[in-house]
Amino acid sequence: MKTLLNPIRRNYRWSISAKPERLWLALNNVGRLAETIGLPPGQYTSRTAGKLDIDATAAGGLLSRLLMPQWRETPVQWIEGRWLKISRVRSRGLIAGLTWTITLEPQGNGCLVRHEFMIEPRSMLAAFILSLVGQPYLDRTMSEVGRTVALWAKGAIDHPMPRPRALPRQTRGALSDRAMLADGSQYGKG
Repeated sequence: MKTLLNPIRRNYRWSISAKPERLWLALNNVGRLAETIGLPPGQYTSRTAGKLDIDATAAGGLLSRLLMPQWRETPVQWIEGRWLKISRVRSRGLIAGLTWTITLEPQGNGCLVRHEFMIEPRSMLAAFILSLVGQPYLDRTMSEVGRTVALWAKGAIDHPMPRPRALPRQTRGALSDRAMLADGSQYGKG
């Protein structure tokens, strides 16, 4: 879904001392990456014959259902060991669309890892809420992802992703209240 609002763009870059082929092992698991940054797991409900898009409904708590209750997931695109793109179009909730691109570029004995997010808010209120709470949370989480992947690449730890982080309880409550107001669906009327 296209909105008239400018998308929110967030870019993260890390230079890591490992070959792209090694980092690909850590970064190509879309579900694990999505879970780490706090996106709700999906319960995939249908696949239409002849179409590659998948319909999904968020599993999880109230906040997950308000932020990203349903989406259409387009096929993941990738060039093995180098590039990965995920796109989700949401029919309800604060976020109208999300595109996430991961690029691995060889650099001498290491690799430049880039994560680029483009988030399309559904409304002005959704954009405000996402900038107030979502962007700082994503910045902190992606910083932690970069540190954890770098430690894993060096062999210092045995799992490449940090544990999923929950928003603090007070923030969850405030965001949940505001999300109810901003939901543009037939249920929210915000």
